[in-house]
Amino acid sequence: MIMKKINNPVRFWCMMLFIVLFYGCETFLEEKPSKDLVIASTIADLQALMDAGNKLNLGNYPGLLEARTDDVYIGPGGLNRLTVYDQNIYLFDDDYQEDGESILMSWFYTYSTIAIANTVMDELSFVKEGTSIERDIIQGTALFHRALGHFLLAQVFCDVYEESSADQKLGIPLKKTSDTSEPTVRSTIHETYDFIEKDLLEALELLPENTTYLTRPNKAAAHALLARFYLSKSDFENSLFQSEKALEYNADLIDFNELNSASSFPIAAMNKETLFFAYSFGIGFLHHSRECYIDSVLYGQYDDQDIRKKVYFRALANGKFSFKGTYMGFGSGSFFVGPTTSEMYLTSAECYVRKGEPERARETINTLLKYRWERDYIYMIEEEDPQRLLDIILMERRKELIHRGVRWTDIRRLNLDARYRKDIVRKVERDDNIYTLPANSSGFIYKIPRVVINFSGIVQN
Repeated sequence: MIMKKINNPVRFWCMMLFIVLFYGCETFLEEKPSKDLVIASTIADLQALMDAGNKLNLGNYPGLLEARTDDVYIGPGGLNRLTVYDQNIYLFDDDYQEDGESILMSWFYTYSTIAIANTVMDELSFVKEGTSIERDIIQGTALFHRALGHFLLAQVFCDVYEESSADQKLGIPLKKTSDTSEPTVRSTIHETYDFIEKDLLEALELLPENTTYLTRPNKAAAHALLARFYLSKSDFENSLFQSEKALEYNADLIDFNELNSASSFPIAAMNKETLFFAYSFGIGFLHHSRECYIDSVLYGQYDDQDIRKKVYFRALANGKFSFKGTYMGFGSGSFFVGPTTSEMYLTSAECYVRKGEPERARETINTLLKYRWERDYIYMIEEEDPQRLLDIILMERRKELIHRGVRWTDIRRLNLDARYRKDIVRKVERDDNIYTLPANSSGFIYKIPRVVINFSGIVQN
């Protein structure tokens, strides 16, 4: 998955070791390491660092994005095999230890991607060679990665964005440089989102229109991430603009009629819908070996002529269903987090109806569904009532984007609207108990790892 041959692997891995040991543990350090340890000297060195898929695109994003959604449930046997920590996460127990593996990975792994991006940007000023275009691309790529990392962390470790309270509520620590002596302090939610927006808009200006590899961001990817960013703020006008701009670069959709739905994983990695390839290592109990099943109510929303019912789900011997419709090309507890064209169609459709353009909304959602339903079965959404049309589009968004790292953000933003406010409920078969995560409760904000609190002194959620 690495995109290019690294000419000097010793140099590269020394630099990686520097980042992991020194920047990744910055909360433990008071002293900035010697500048002599930073050894990037060419544009190729910096590009190699940005191409380090195993440190950026491939895994290092918060697995907690999918841990408490309403899309799956764990069978009794799988639940009994979970650690106490994972059981508490799954069952909405606020007494989970903040040093559990999923918390630590979600925090430190994602901040490590930000550390790499910051190191590249800081070192770029010391590298004298390279054309202006090459330097712009390196800078834009690093900004994109830093923004993606901060954005996904914000979905896990701070409250949902509300304009009225964004200046009062705590956001996440913003890492703006590779200086390990920089204090770790929590910004406000407003400051967090302003910083992410600034990075993405700057990246958009610097990134190329096309890239050779889908693990490298381009303008379409930046527009798409901006569309997701603005939607998380319920800024429908800007989200619509960005999603439509992304589709101007790539509006391709996979015709699900042409997929082998009997395959273990019918959707290939790096497919034509992918605008940027990235995934999370996930969390252990999302793996099929933990009896991770698809919510039966959600499964019932797919019509028999909807090909996603066969492409996305695997029927099991016990009558339940597991997920196989990943955009990663393989299966595990991991899940895809990169933006896709299908996400952009759904974002545009939602924003169109919210802005009072139901005709455009219907046109957009029907374009997507034409590639999801059986060819011999003509299915068109003709609903004219704006409220019912929005209901349909939001359900289609949930059905299409399952295990794409966006459901958690959608639940949080929709909980601000009384029409869509939703408690998440777990029924545990082993004891017939009901566990509930009330809408807008503190359980929608994860605790920061205790080790970070102890060493930095920042305020806990």
